[in-house]
Amino acid sequence: MGAQGRATKTRTTGNTRPSPTPRQQPFDRAREALLALIAKGGYRPGDQLPPEPELARQLGVSRATLRELLRTLEVQGVVLRRRGVGTFVNTPPITVESGLEVLESLEDVMRRRGKEVQTQDLRIVEEPALPKAASRLGIPVGTPLVIITRTRMVDNIPVAWMMDALPATIMSLEEVQAHFTGSLLETMRQWAHLQIAYAYTHVLAVDADEELATALRVPVGKSLLFLEQVLHNTDNQPMAYGRHYFVPGLVRFHVVRR
Repeated sequence: MGAQGRATKTRTTGNTRPSPTPRQQPFDRAREALLALIAKGGYRPGDQLPPEPELARQLGVSRATLRELLRTLEVQGVVLRRRGVGTFVNTPPITVESGLEVLESLEDVMRRRGKEVQTQDLRIVEEPALPKAASRLGIPVGTPLVIITRTRMVDNIPVAWMMDALPATIMSLEEVQAHFTGSLLETMRQWAHLQIAYAYTHVLAVDADEELATALRVPVGKSLLFLEQVLHNTDNQPMAYGRHYFVPGLVRFHVVRR
């Protein structure tokens, strides 16, 4: 996984009819039946559902309707589909919701819910800045950067994979290794006493490659919410560059518009 450097596919649907169309009625009935089957049929997280032909017969729908239903439930985090393997009941999703207009860490969000964030596969190294990170931070290519990569977990469920980079002149490799708390924002504020004023953030949808899929336990090609951000201090100087990938359905962001 290229630490410093990762097109966007969007789809909008709408329904202005006051009542379900004939096509929607079997879909809705099948959805209710499948959710009831999962809830009452003894299926637990990780259990595999019957093959599609059998499941379609049980629900009384066509294979096309079933595939559309499974795609919808996968986006909602109810099931997990593994290409060439089958469909599995997913672990009940943890919904993490935060406002993009507020600069806060994942830890801040989860503390309000009485939960802790765990860090897995933590890696902290020093590397020369590649062109993209150098451009975002306004530094020459090759400038020493401290690179932090990790998977963030809540209740042992991966919710995000994160890469952060900051110039070694701001915090050295040894300082970050000694004091990193899981959140670079909190580490910079609490230990280095750096004043982080705001983050300039791009929000995109990307498809998970093999390495992201492995880290986040999702199928290859699953849409992820991607936040690319640069932290700035009160003098508008860039301090750190981050690439954060979140699992939709587990993490939601909103924006307050006035």
